[in-house]
Amino acid sequence: MLRKSKRLKIGLVVTSVCLGWLLPAAPADPSTRAEGLPSVPRSVVIGNHEHILTGVDVPRGRDFLVLYTTAQGESTETNQWGTEVAVVNGKIARTQSGVGGMTIPAHGYVISGHGESQKWLRKHATLGTSVDISSAIAASPTPREVDRFGIKMLKPTLPNGLDWVSNWDTSGDRVFDGVDPKDPWFDANHGDGKYSVKGGLLYISGMYPRMYIHDPALRSQWSDVEVTMYFKRVADDGTPWAGMVVQTRTNHGTVGSENLNKCDTRSIGGRLRYDGDADIEKETNHPVSDAPAVYRKTLWANGMPKNVWIGYKLLVYDLPGSRVKIELYRDMTDGLNGGTWKLITAAIDDGNSLGKVACHSGVDPALALTRDRNRTGSESGKPNISTYFRSDNVGREGLVYKRGSVREIKPG
Repeated sequence: MLRKSKRLKIGLVVTSVCLGWLLPAAPADPSTRAEGLPSVPRSVVIGNHEHILTGVDVPRGRDFLVLYTTAQGESTETNQWGTEVAVVNGKIARTQSGVGGMTIPAHGYVISGHGESQKWLRKHATLGTSVDISSAIAASPTPREVDRFGIKMLKPTLPNGLDWVSNWDTSGDRVFDGVDPKDPWFDANHGDGKYSVKGGLLYISGMYPRMYIHDPALRSQWSDVEVTMYFKRVADDGTPWAGMVVQTRTNHGTVGSENLNKCDTRSIGGRLRYDGDADIEKETNHPVSDAPAVYRKTLWANGMPKNVWIGYKLLVYDLPGSRVKIELYRDMTDGLNGGTWKLITAAIDDGNSLGKVACHSGVDPALALTRDRNRTGSESGKPNISTYFRSDNVGREGLVYKRGSVREIKPG
């Protein structure tokens, strides 16, 4: 169901708990922080490559990526099993591996990695490369509002923007296998799936369930979005890459055939997978996609649990310079107090690093999928008309949704 955006302003006291993970509170004496250092960075960007931080001024553990400031002391006090880089004036001034205990610059900081994070540092952290942690603040906004289900919004709604909210809890029970008869914006006339609404929940079955959210008149297009869905895995064949999957910035099979309009199948999104991993995926020529291992994180070593409500959020929004930010979040509290949303993985589609197979001769597969309506190669001229949910090989009522929404959010 589409509705006009309404903003509910609430009071909010921000504490270090809201910032998640191992991030400590800022030191009492601000002079002990490196000059220009944000007090609560959540990720680091080296060149055009982003990695989530485990914490600031905390002991470095297995696979950790830690940022050390002068509040820690004169050195990082780490062991030799890692790689460390010193950053001064926003650029890498020194690197070392297999040493530990790197001296922290008086007017800078050190980034220290172990295991998988060490591999990432060694690949991208070269002398003179720019380092940005200020953008990490914008990438992890403080929740300011709640939606009609009481779930926190991470970005404010765009005034008069598109705003779809599921109505399964208010519109009665029903069964369908195409467009929802009670919600014309919910188009399930794709793939192979069966759908039933019972007791305020959407039950999903089928080999290839595909659920598209778009203007039924095929005119309005999505721009920057925040997608929210709570889901429960019940029964499936364990297809590794299936699960809670959302793709946006696309016209995949919405206007024209997905087998003919290959450039319209381009999309970008995030997956919470049945094999227990999470990743960022960019499709450039259906069914070919690019999901770099650097953005893949293991959440459940033994696979995604069944019969547990899991909250999913995907944010996709433009950055200056024709770049696109993709952020994937998870909540394991079933929305308690609006949800405890933890950033799992993030990427920047910068026109160089994502996408390998072109949709058509002469079209760059790495082209950033911005909100621009004039995307090179788009057959329909409407490249951003759909946001869609999908999974694969789902058993009878084997996947359950609730509290769904797709909102246009304020740019930046």
